[in-house]
Amino acid sequence: MKSSFIHLNDLPDEILIYILKKLDNFEVLYSLIGVNDRLNKIANDSIFTNHLTLMKYLSNDSIYPLANSTLDRLCSKILPLIHNKIEWLNIESSSIKRILLVTNYPNLHGISLYNINMKKFLSIFTDKLSLIRIDKNEILSLVIDITKNKKKKIPSREDNTFVFTNIFTIFKNLKYLNFGPFLNWYQEISFIFTPPTVISSNLLELHLSVVNFLDCLYLLDGRFNKLHTFYVHISSIGFQDIKIDNKDKLPNLRCFSFHCDSIINNFEQLILTLIYRMLNLEKLELNVNISMTTTIIDGNYLKTNILNHMIQLNKFTFNIHSWWTILKYVQDIYLFDRYPFEHEFFLQISQSFPFVKKINLRNYQPQNNKLYTESNKDNQDLPIIKYPHLTDLTLNLVNDDYVEQFLLNRRTCLPNTVELIIGYEQLKRVTHNFTRNTTRINCAKLSSLCMLADEIPKYVKDYFPHTKIY
Repeated sequence: MKSSFIHLNDLPDEILIYILKKLDNFEVLYSLIGVNDRLNKIANDSIFTNHLTLMKYLSNDSIYPLANSTLDRLCSKILPLIHNKIEWLNIESSSIKRILLVTNYPNLHGISLYNINMKKFLSIFTDKLSLIRIDKNEILSLVIDITKNKKKKIPSREDNTFVFTNIFTIFKNLKYLNFGPFLNWYQEISFIFTPPTVISSNLLELHLSVVNFLDCLYLLDGRFNKLHTFYVHISSIGFQDIKIDNKDKLPNLRCFSFHCDSIINNFEQLILTLIYRMLNLEKLELNVNISMTTTIIDGNYLKTNILNHMIQLNKFTFNIHSWWTILKYVQDIYLFDRYPFEHEFFLQISQSFPFVKKINLRNYQPQNNKLYTESNKDNQDLPIIKYPHLTDLTLNLVNDDYVEQFLLNRRTCLPNTVELIIGYEQLKRVTHNFTRNTTRINCAKLSSLCMLADEIPKYVKDYFPHTKIY
């Protein structure tokens, strides 16, 4: 170690700083502070102190706290020396209180909080003792990554929405908010049942995920009147009628990124109408699946319907998949993807291919919205999908969610002409050992059943009273 420091001391400051800038700021501070006066001075440069990441990233994108011994030295030897130079902190939730209480941070303007749950967030930021060292009015930028709790319980949309709303009460001067940097589906917010009350005339940039298009419209109804950058990820357009009347222009918006997982049936009515309100847009990103009846989405369409209306636009990034609404002559479909198929996707399949006879599905990714569509409250707007001409259904290479998608009677209504090919153990799981009532109706309709098993118990036949099993 002494030899290494001798070599470092032999280098000019400019070269040494150039080398150290390749490292993480915390690594520089942890390695150099306390070694000698020269390295102390270099480590105390604002290049290495203004933005600190006080947690560990693993190769699988997981985030973990610093080791206790590392945290001990950080809080006792490092943070008190540089506290007035720190402008941004990235912190893992289990270390938050210790780091925030060890000293004051007079120039702190940005915080990123990772792996935090609603209860801990509210306890920290509503308990005056917890933030005695921080002036919340000085926090201008905030990143919130909500995680599952210790029991792996998924946070509800109501909890997420509650936290989102309270952020603007706690941090009154917030200009930048990223609520869910990893776009986790369980960090979505929704105002479907309770319209938002949040208002901020300071917020300039917002990143978040919402449940449906109605939530997006709520956020652009003027409550954030200074907003110039908006990144939104939407799970679904929604089945209910859009009743919110948003026609006011959005002259301050300069950047708009719109990503929607579900297929959009009324692209021009919803998305184009929204974009046309953004008179001064300079950057536009669209990642959408569109169902069209006659129009082809090509360069001419984009020029006529988007570029010609956006005179200030200088960057347009798009990933647009077009779906024809009705393909009457398609009878065989093979579906494969590395991304999950949601309920709306299967609804679009049934509508676009009304005479489909054979469906072969291959997808091991679980559905993102499965837990919500299972509940009575959130399932009320989901239409039951019908495949009136279906005769062959192959589900032997799928996640259990897709077996439920086709067998649960509140999701799908199968005809009595279907032959199902599926593994015995998987069917046993999904039907709860052939006792589940919500799958019984569709199972009873099956004309034949090919279960990939060496031996099938006799009692299974009772669950399929009209089905030929082999």
